[in-house]
Amino acid sequence: MLVLNRKVGEKICIDGQIVVTVSRIQGTRVSLAIDAPKEVHVMRGELRPFVVELAPTPPEPKRSIERREPAARREPMSRPTAKAGG
Repeated sequence: MLVLNRKVGEKICIDGQIVVTVSRIQGTRVSLAIDAPKEVHVMRGELRPFVVELAPTPPEPKRSIERREPAARREPMSRPTAKAGG
């Protein structure tokens, strides 16, 4: 772990794409401003155990729609007719 001392307005650059700036110090509280790309997830450390998955959900693959021919129409069943006299 790297520990740095910074004053208000001073910055820390991480990996050339994330910039952390000390924006305010008030008593024992420090406010930080974090500038990072949208792809980088930034969250408070105490919330991390509650996050199930940090990576965005990948889109579902496109499914090809299979066209089916309509089922053959069935002829209605003929009803037996009553025979006369029998």
